[in-house]
Amino acid sequence: MHLKKLGLTLIAGLAFIALPTQATWLYGTQGGNDNLIRIDSVTGAIENVGLLPAGSNSAQDPVQGLTGRADGTLLYTDNTLDGVHVLNPTDGGLITTLALPVTGRGGLSFDTPTNLLFSVTDLGTVVAQLGLGGPIAPLPFPLNPVFPGALGGDDQGRHFVSAFDPTGLAAIYEIDPVSGFPINALGDFFPFEMSGLAFDGSFLYATNLIEPFIYTLDPNTGAVVSAAMFDGLPITSLAFLPAQDGGDGEVPAPATLALLALGLIGIRQVKRKAIA
Repeated sequence: MHLKKLGLTLIAGLAFIALPTQATWLYGTQGGNDNLIRIDSVTGAIENVGLLPAGSNSAQDPVQGLTGRADGTLLYTDNTLDGVHVLNPTDGGLITTLALPVTGRGGLSFDTPTNLLFSVTDLGTVVAQLGLGGPIAPLPFPLNPVFPGALGGDDQGRHFVSAFDPTGLAAIYEIDPVSGFPINALGDFFPFEMSGLAFDGSFLYATNLIEPFIYTLDPNTGAVVSAAMFDGLPITSLAFLPAQDGGDGEVPAPATLALLALGLIGIRQVKRKAIA
């Protein structure tokens, strides 16, 4: 009985460790600030990373898009710059610029498995671009983004946009990157004036142009998990950068697996000693 209780205690502890963790640092842009910023989603603390590309209109305009990619770079655009800009997240430095022939971009989200870049246009539509610099096509299901067009995802198959459906219902919609159709509507969070969306694989993060809060949401229901107040003007875009070699983001899955393995080994050793 003692051995069984010990085993259950170890498994319960490991299960707790393996629970999804909230990303600490997110990247973003902020009104009145020409820098790429990092935001602590838990405390609301903001720090400047480095100047955005020359000509960026972040100091005056909330229409911006930012998203992270699994290769460790950020994609950025706004309605005053041509194309999509690949940024170094360590200093905001411009790596290269690629074609994105749409205007009024209010959101970006890249999907590596399908090699598609989703973006918002000033015509109130969401479009998909093949690769970076390839042809563009509107999504087959008409979603009309709520100004300024928040869009975000994890680069691995899950993408969200704040939009109206054809009936006029406003919500955060999860879109299928293959079909382009909405697969879920998160109706518990007020979506108007939403300016930033980011998804870290476990939680959805949202900002709007009205409140000085960054919200952490359940990506399946839209329920608010927590809210952190920040200083300054509204955050106009958000992005999660997948963890790279121990960088920002969640604890990597291999670490969780290693902990589980250690726990199982510990249970086996205890069992052997009990038999001996």
